[in-house]
Amino acid sequence: MPSKSTSRKKNAEQRGLVGEAIAPVRIKLRAGDVRLGDLADVTSSESVERVNLERFARNLADTYREIVDELRQIGDVEERRKLILEKMNLSKPSKLGKGGTYWYSWALPAFAACPGYSGLCEAYCYAAKGRYAVFRDPMRLRVRNLLAALLPEFPEKMRELISERLAELERELEKKGLLGKYPHKVIRLHDSGDFFSISWLRDWLRRHGVDLREIAELLGVDIDSLPDDKYVRDWAEVVRSMPDVQFYTYTRAWRDDKLMRSIEEHLLPNKNFTLYLSVDKTMPPDEIRKAVELASRYENVKLALTGMNPENLKQYGVKAATCPDIVLTKMRKGVATEQREISGCPACRICPYHKTHVVFPLH
Repeated sequence: MPSKSTSRKKNAEQRGLVGEAIAPVRIKLRAGDVRLGDLADVTSSESVERVNLERFARNLADTYREIVDELRQIGDVEERRKLILEKMNLSKPSKLGKGGTYWYSWALPAFAACPGYSGLCEAYCYAAKGRYAVFRDPMRLRVRNLLAALLPEFPEKMRELISERLAELERELEKKGLLGKYPHKVIRLHDSGDFFSISWLRDWLRRHGVDLREIAELLGVDIDSLPDDKYVRDWAEVVRSMPDVQFYTYTRAWRDDKLMRSIEEHLLPNKNFTLYLSVDKTMPPDEIRKAVELASRYENVKLALTGMNPENLKQYGVKAATCPDIVLTKMRKGVATEQREISGCPACRICPYHKTHVVFPLH
């Protein structure tokens, strides 16, 4: 009788998953230290749910209107601001850890806060489908977070929020005997959304029937007086003030030259900040080369290559590892993995510490 691990491997191969990727992924995750090198892709666009962008944009615009109506019921501007700041929050996505430890993330609405989105985003963005697109609560959280980012109190409130959440996490880890065993002071920016400019946000909302100026006035904000790159500057202030916390994010904002210059000036000088330039197969070769050249300038900038075969990256002189957590998720029970105290991104740790370029299969 074949062993359970042999049967699982056979099942994975029968479902079209690449058997050669199984052993390296197991070894890498067990060691908690992913070696450089290529892994085979284990998915294709045919197996991934597509985005209904029209439905998502309509639901998002409706959510803005709902929150605006709620704000109108509050007569005092300071009370409105207080409500928005109290409701802003960090998230705990399952991919950022299960069980023993996890990392917090900050989320904004997809597309409305994504000035560099690509054709691949329009078709497959995970933050515009499933529960993100159907259920109101995830969308309301992201809209409130975005409105909070318009306020002058945002950097101070964000520092307080991160400090509170990390203190809560440390208490949990201490109870489980895990404190100090794994890095936990890690914050991912934008598990949905991206760095945005005020002008981009205003124009996107206007196209979908929402007036940013009206929202800002309800919160006592003069939208015309805000720096266009306020959001980048605010995060730079937060990152600088918390040197013991590691921040990282993936961005397509590099496609906006003005916004990228602001990121280079204000965020990249911080050693506790890692930036992954998101690149995908819908982008023209010249634009991909631009990202490769940009990443080569900075130690803390790497490439996040979505839906691209590592073998095809040789033309750009790029070597990358495939995200092992997504590989294992796609294989599900097709791979026998040992029980670990932690899983997901905290078990891998490539991205926060900019170890290498990473290929992400479509998911």
